[in-house]
Amino acid sequence: MESTDDLGYRYSNWCIFIPPFRIWDLIAVKIIDPWMIRSLRSARLVIRSSRMVAETVEFRVFINQPRASHRSKVDDNAAFAGSIAAFGMGEMAMESKSTSESFDLEINVTEQARSSLAEDPEELKLKIVALDTNGEAVDADRLTSMRWR
Repeated sequence: MESTDDLGYRYSNWCIFIPPFRIWDLIAVKIIDPWMIRSLRSARLVIRSSRMVAETVEFRVFINQPRASHRSKVDDNAAFAGSIAAFGMGEMAMESKSTSESFDLEINVTEQARSSLAEDPEELKLKIVALDTNGEAVDADRLTSMRWR
């Protein structure tokens, strides 16, 4: 069998693991092989944490927009890749006791990644900003338990 597409699923061709970083930092992802761009079927950013968040937070992902902030517009913006929210658990926020368990959030950034890589096939710059329920910035120190990849 050459392809599993007719069966309704695909195997991942490759995965880029980004070292842990903090929100609000600009993360440069170097593209080593042009084959990676040609074979890009989907691009997802996974936010992984061993702990649930205590307060509700919206994460917004921007590509190649180094000055993105909680005030950056998301409509009609080619740099806005998507957003996802983590509902705050307050006092009930749990921490995983197992290293194999985590609380993951996933954002599909395929369209903006393709567009960006068409312009600059060597590097992709990601910036994640966080907002509270009032639309105000959430400082990275408030989310120290979150890991990103």
